[in-house]
Amino acid sequence: MLPRQSLEQYVAQVVDAAPRRLSLAHGVPADLAAWQQQFRDALVAALGIDPAARSLAEAEVFSEREFEGYVRQYVRLYSDNGLVFPAFLFIPNSAVEGGRVPALLALHGHGTGKNIPAGFEVDVKGSPVQIAGERNYAVQAALRGYLALAPDQLGFGELMLEEDMTAKRGSSCDQFSMRCMMSGTTALGQRVLQSMICLDFLAGMTEVDETRLVVMGQSGGGTTSLFTGAVDQRVWATVPSCYFCTFRHSILAMAHCSCNYVPRLLEEGEMYDVAALIAPRLLYVIAGREDPIFPIEGVEVAYAKVQEAYEALDASTNLGLYVGPEGHRFYAAEVWDWLAQRL
Repeated sequence: MLPRQSLEQYVAQVVDAAPRRLSLAHGVPADLAAWQQQFRDALVAALGIDPAARSLAEAEVFSEREFEGYVRQYVRLYSDNGLVFPAFLFIPNSAVEGGRVPALLALHGHGTGKNIPAGFEVDVKGSPVQIAGERNYAVQAALRGYLALAPDQLGFGELMLEEDMTAKRGSSCDQFSMRCMMSGTTALGQRVLQSMICLDFLAGMTEVDETRLVVMGQSGGGTTSLFTGAVDQRVWATVPSCYFCTFRHSILAMAHCSCNYVPRLLEEGEMYDVAALIAPRLLYVIAGREDPIFPIEGVEVAYAKVQEAYEALDASTNLGLYVGPEGHRFYAAEVWDWLAQRL
């Protein structure tokens, strides 16, 4: 009689059998730049997007409020494909006074949307919002002299499907992901495109130093941050919080939102391979020692592989890791000083 195995064992076997053809698990190639181009092309194909096809038509300011140290605007970005991206724009006093400042794209995770990095205590419907865990990083950035943009990611906040809003669901990730997948693209790919359009907007502002574009995000925002930094080489610094790990230890080891998955990506590589596309540019990883869904064991495995890529490019000082003592949250402890030292 053939030995029996559980579905968990069988799925693990399927995952482990994926070839990861271009992975650094097979060794760091001698020509790392050529490898990056090859893997970036494979990644873009897996995401199902054409970054060159994006466009931004215009932006409009709807409201403005002054705070100590910065001005906050509610804006809408209009893309030529018909989508409207609502966002909060934080303009520090240093930019208002005429200086060119670094810019930060602040991407929220699963939850109520842009109001979280913007530090709001209520959502668009007036419901209370929990901003625990230092997740108001758009405000933190503005107070440190960054011009910061905090948009709703596709599928959240004002960018949910009407049926999900009516049903008071937390997001439109499931339907958005499935419909994208059937159409040959992915939810994550579309969020990367959205982020690139947001970066186009920031880079085009006269107040912004376009050579200092930062993408930062927590959890699901960390996902989009990492992939955006890998695809868009304009990004000067990428800061994913409580996402960077291995696929094997995280989204392939336990239940996660459907928006995390990219068909056939594991045929080409692992999460650390995506991160290695950022080298030698700045990459600062934030993790929680007690994070149950992105376990620290996987973070350590992935970080060691990315270190190899940075060392090969003689750029070890451009890679950093902070492990907070708690769970799945944002940790501001060292990130701003780390970036400031490299400005």
